[in-house]
Amino acid sequence: MYNCIMSIDKTWTTLPPTRKEFWEGLDSFVERSKSCVDSGGRIRCPCKKCVNSILMDMTTMKNHVSRFGFSRHYDTWIYHGESRTPPVVNDVAPSNEMAGAIDDIMGEHMENDTNHVEGNSDTDGRGVDDGFLKLLEEVNAELYPGCTRFSSLDFIAKLMHIKVDNKWTDGSFDQLLELLQSAFPDENRVPSSHYIAKKKLKKIGLGYESIHVCKNDCILFWKEHESLQHCPVCRESRWVNKNTKGKKVAHKVLRYFPLTSRLQRLYCSRHTAKNMIWHNTGRSEDGVMRHPVDGSSWKEFDMKYPNFSKEPRNVRLGLAADGFNPFGNMSSAHSTWPVVVTTYNLPPWLCMKESSFMLTLLIPGPKSPGKDMDVFLRPLVEELKHLWNTGVRTKDAATNTFFTMKAMLLWTINDFPARSSLSGWSGQGYKACPTCKEDTPSCRVTNKIAFVGHRRFLDPDDPWRTSLEFNGQHETRAPPRQFSNEEIKAQLDRLPTRTPGKHPDFGGVKRKREDFELNWSKRSIFFELEYWSSLQLKHNLDVMHIEKNVCDSLLGTLLMNDKSKDTTNARIDLENLKIRKPLWLQKRGNKFFKPQPKYSFTDVDRKLFCQFIKGIKLPDGFGSNISKKVTDNDTNIAGLKSHDCHILMQRLIPIGVKGFLAKDKSTPIVELCNIFKQLCSRTLMVEDMRKAKADIVTILCKLELIYPPAFFDIMVHLVLHLPDEAICGGPVYMRWMYPFERYMKKLKHYVRNKARPEGSIAEGYVAEEALTFCSMYLQDVQTRFNRPERNEDVIVEKTKLWVFGSKCRPTSGTQAKHLDVSDKKNLEWFVLDSCEEVRQYMNEFKAECPQSELKTEFPTWFLNKVYEMKTQNSPLFHEELSALSMGARAIASTYTACIVNGVRFMVLSRDAQRTTQNSGVLVEGESGEKYYGQLEEIIELHYPCGYSTVLFRCKWFDTRSGVRCENNITSIDTRREWHKEDQLIFATQAKQVFYIREPSRGDQSNNHRWVVENVNHRKIWDLPINEARIEDVNNDSAENVDVVHNSCSSNCRFVIDLSRFFDHSVQSTGEVEVSVPTHTVNEVSDEEIGFDENDSDDDCEMSEGDTEMIAMAFIWILALYLMADVMGRGHDGDGSEDPPRLGGRLRGQHEEDAVPPTKRRGKGKNLNLKPTWEANGKRPLPLEYDGTTFTPVGPTSTLFTREASLYMVRNIPLDKESWKKVTEAEKNALYTHLQTYFDIQDILEDPGNRKYREGVEFVVSRLYRNRKSDFKEVFLEKGGYDDLETARANPPDEMSRENWNKVIDFFCTDKHKRRSDQNKVNKAKQVVPNRGGTSSYSNSCHKFNKSKIQNYGDVHRLKDGTFDNPRSEEQYNALLHELNLETQNCSSSNNSTPVDEASIFERVLGARRGHIKGVGYKPSQTTSSAQSRVSRPTQPSKLDRLLSNPRFKEAMAALVDSFSNEDDEAMEDDEATEDDNREE
Repeated sequence: MYNCIMSIDKTWTTLPPTRKEFWEGLDSFVERSKSCVDSGGRIRCPCKKCVNSILMDMTTMKNHVSRFGFSRHYDTWIYHGESRTPPVVNDVAPSNEMAGAIDDIMGEHMENDTNHVEGNSDTDGRGVDDGFLKLLEEVNAELYPGCTRFSSLDFIAKLMHIKVDNKWTDGSFDQLLELLQSAFPDENRVPSSHYIAKKKLKKIGLGYESIHVCKNDCILFWKEHESLQHCPVCRESRWVNKNTKGKKVAHKVLRYFPLTSRLQRLYCSRHTAKNMIWHNTGRSEDGVMRHPVDGSSWKEFDMKYPNFSKEPRNVRLGLAADGFNPFGNMSSAHSTWPVVVTTYNLPPWLCMKESSFMLTLLIPGPKSPGKDMDVFLRPLVEELKHLWNTGVRTKDAATNTFFTMKAMLLWTINDFPARSSLSGWSGQGYKACPTCKEDTPSCRVTNKIAFVGHRRFLDPDDPWRTSLEFNGQHETRAPPRQFSNEEIKAQLDRLPTRTPGKHPDFGGVKRKREDFELNWSKRSIFFELEYWSSLQLKHNLDVMHIEKNVCDSLLGTLLMNDKSKDTTNARIDLENLKIRKPLWLQKRGNKFFKPQPKYSFTDVDRKLFCQFIKGIKLPDGFGSNISKKVTDNDTNIAGLKSHDCHILMQRLIPIGVKGFLAKDKSTPIVELCNIFKQLCSRTLMVEDMRKAKADIVTILCKLELIYPPAFFDIMVHLVLHLPDEAICGGPVYMRWMYPFERYMKKLKHYVRNKARPEGSIAEGYVAEEALTFCSMYLQDVQTRFNRPERNEDVIVEKTKLWVFGSKCRPTSGTQAKHLDVSDKKNLEWFVLDSCEEVRQYMNEFKAECPQSELKTEFPTWFLNKVYEMKTQNSPLFHEELSALSMGARAIASTYTACIVNGVRFMVLSRDAQRTTQNSGVLVEGESGEKYYGQLEEIIELHYPCGYSTVLFRCKWFDTRSGVRCENNITSIDTRREWHKEDQLIFATQAKQVFYIREPSRGDQSNNHRWVVENVNHRKIWDLPINEARIEDVNNDSAENVDVVHNSCSSNCRFVIDLSRFFDHSVQSTGEVEVSVPTHTVNEVSDEEIGFDENDSDDDCEMSEGDTEMIAMAFIWILALYLMADVMGRGHDGDGSEDPPRLGGRLRGQHEEDAVPPTKRRGKGKNLNLKPTWEANGKRPLPLEYDGTTFTPVGPTSTLFTREASLYMVRNIPLDKESWKKVTEAEKNALYTHLQTYFDIQDILEDPGNRKYREGVEFVVSRLYRNRKSDFKEVFLEKGGYDDLETARANPPDEMSRENWNKVIDFFCTDKHKRRSDQNKVNKAKQVVPNRGGTSSYSNSCHKFNKSKIQNYGDVHRLKDGTFDNPRSEEQYNALLHELNLETQNCSSSNNSTPVDEASIFERVLGARRGHIKGVGYKPSQTTSSAQSRVSRPTQPSKLDRLLSNPRFKEAMAALVDSFSNEDDEAMEDDEATEDDNREE
């Protein structure tokens, strides 16, 4: 990797650029460094400005060194070809690494400081604690007599780092120290315990101060109050027990970590001082905001305070505070508040690192400080005032000089409640918005405040201002006025002086405000800072929490879960405002119903959306496995974290809503999500943010036309002000809570003593602070500053031929691949043809041999040409050219996973087995065209002389047509491949993307449209220096920013125009029964029922036209059934077809899942039965029967099972153990009812049809059992065994209260409970699962005309053709073996009797209780039959008459003609791949 250089002349680095020797040395340095570039041709820049912190090309690096000079502290050129260690190591003691740390802190080079005053021997400016000089003894002391490799302090620091990195327990570390003490020679200085080791290293830390606090948070016992024993405000004692002898215990203790010494240390360390002026040298000059220094707030401050800004080493700080429970998820209510400070002088890749955070205050619990936050902030504010007014003398290790360091607080970063505590402006009430203040657009709705009225932000002549569809009124108000700093100061001056603390005598926790106080609860302590009132941006709105709250509201309303804002009160608000009448509550009898809105998913769509989320696979490191957030019944998404909401809002919700909501409803949601994506970009354009502000106003107005006012809480309104804050403060990712929330999780892990959580955190922080400082100086031990990244790229040496620079770091095993002649030639030709350096030789060959074929004859000509150049000692000849001409070796290496350019790639076959997706590939063509594909193979070709190149073989999708780009969402059609003859690319050319299947109604496996999502590398920083992009190379994998950003805000631009399709009318597609308004009626139900959006309020009967449409809908579904498997759920071979279960409960909506109905009229109706029966002339419908199980099969059997199921629920109590226990009268009533619609009279009455009658009775008995299971789930949802009273009080609509109570009584019997528990145990023992989908074994054989053994193999295979279980494969082979034996026996004996498959199944798999495994129901006497299904003589003719009925054909034609072209296209797509999906 590095060349070992014995002697290097470095004197030129100290010479000025005007000297000739400087340029000669620089040219030699550049030439030597060419062997150390990475795969992109970049190298670390050693100039004084970059100090090896960024990568750039060689030319830019040379310009940097000549312009800024060579870094003085870069002594060993380990990144530019010099060996890491001296070539001779014998008898040479290594350098004492910790001595450098002590040197930086102690300031041993003060004699080089020309500004140092003679005789001033104190330690001011060095960031040194008292007693620190004792560490010098450890630095110079040998670990044991004669040890020259480690000093005592070196050994302790490195050993402690290993302990922390590997999370050793203190006990195990103590045991190791004891062993080392015994193993090392006597008189060694190995500490005897972890406590002693930590105590030594803590001296490198800067300590903290403990300050006692009043019990009621009135004052700090600090400074003038330090000696008091009682609070002067509330008179409470300072101590828990004032009569305790000895050391007394205070009620509360505030831990204060002085800020000044920690800031000084940033300049004292040679490793951090160089970065502290980045804000002055690295600011953008192209109008792109990459850092807070590019924001208007920073620039305005520099103009107002030029004396502060002219010294670039003055510090700008950001402050974050939030509370957390140090006990984790324990029930104890405890809130500890750390106050953390970060430094914005640093580059953007360091500002938000944990190593840059400084804990300044640790506010104790158990209660949050609330309005008394200022009491705890007093020490910090006093120190900030000192740092602003006077400053502190500090040593700058970068220049080895002293200067007076000053500091200012730039802004605070908090969630919205904590912002109220810090700013003094309450986030509650009608004036909750801290930007709009007293003009906050808000109004009162039922039981809450809604922040609506965003029309006032529109232009005065905007037509929406006069629309009555918003709230029934015109909007005449002007936009909220912006208050100047002087006006805000005047408002604060009018506030009355209030006594701090929570004592009840002084106002307690809550206080009533007067009208003139507006929403001010106090005058913030930060206004004591001279500059605070003039800051343009004081308190940031936290985008992280705003995005999460908006996502929760939006997703909850879409899914209609417990976080939905579409409540009963929200519908009452619409009625009170007299807007959107179709959404008002509908009263029917003494119950109220909520119409199904267009802005929420229907039951079917909700399940499809959840299944869409469940199928999402994100790239490695992109986010958590979001599919696990979907509930087991696929009806809800729960347990979302902030980053999950971040991905949902910016990546998934826009895709999902497009598939299930109307365009006028989905487009504003997509645009809102794009706004968040644009805001969270790593770089921002001011013009983009100004346009986004106008777009947000339009979006919010459109959402007000869609959602009820209750949807608009304060978080939705605050989105309006985010672009303005981005203009003021710069990129959002440097002003949000994500890194601080992660840091607080780290602080929580410091808690070892549950009785003293704050003390544990303080001690842990000081120890960690010392280790972090030491780690910057340790070289031969892995630390957070030098540990390799998880996706560490391979170091690529500089090559003359760029094709040999295509390298990767394999992360899988290596397999040797023998290349056949054809494949080898194709691979070699691809490399040759892609090599730019070979182009001149190709042109020469074309000139010499114009008639020859380039691909076949050029390689031989090129080999001879290079050999000729070698023999003639041509200056153009080099080893790489020779290796390329000789071709690759016949054995190549292949991998299934690798890392290229810091990105992890996996081949498609391996990707399919994982929960992540890393096989998506994007390559841009020479003209900017984009090619999307999937990685199928990683090949490394080996050439002579040790050269190699890595290629990707990809499957490319045909993007010449079918690419759609709408609202920043790109989708492609993946049905057709492209460039099958040109599948290769170089590994370094690939960019990673991931694909999301575009959701739609119906079978998702038929959907060939995939949405393309780009993956933005989290370590790439777009920082132009001399028109070159540079990349952060600081390795700190433990502190990775795990939030994915867009690269630039301009990449998210979109145009909002809904005028051509935006419909202000509101239509509903169903309704939900809701709780009764308290002023109307008393009885309410929570069940959902179907609702026809075109019905009048009083019309509950079907019209003739509606009946015709339902009939046609069924006919179309029936036709689809004959082509593919779209019927309701079945299960393991029992021959029955059950209604689908939605959300784990019986909804009574029995339309086929694959084609959801567009209209629903009632709950629990078999809508398809009556039209089909009428189309058959009101004659009983024929049934077909399986020839082995004699159970009904075919399309009509589904209608049969559904009708039987519905009749049971309504008329037969489900309180019996089985169908056998049901009375004969109830059974006869069911069969009489079924005979009206189905031709089963002969089956039930003719003794010759006993087997068919048993098959029908078996299906009915299974239905009875399954319906009990369904209502058992309903019972558990409504309270179950824990709340029987509530469960009994809420019977389902399908069942009478009497029957419901009978069912509950049955569920409560001991016998039922024992059987239920045993069933769970039996189910857990199931070894061979059924993957047959929704159809039973009998129906699968019927529909696809397969044998039962063939069907058994199909339902137990995975998509790749392998078996799902070794037991399945073993059983299938045994079945085939028995079948072959039976077939051979029949052939040898000339027996024409067909093979009895049922008997084979029974011999191989066995039978139990009237059930043959793998077949289904076992009749009393199984009859062999060659047919897989048997029909009674009269049935085929009846079915033929049904299919040939003129009314049937006319309705079918009318329905097909009514479909739109778009639906036809989707239908064709579904039909084209139905067979493939059946296999899946």
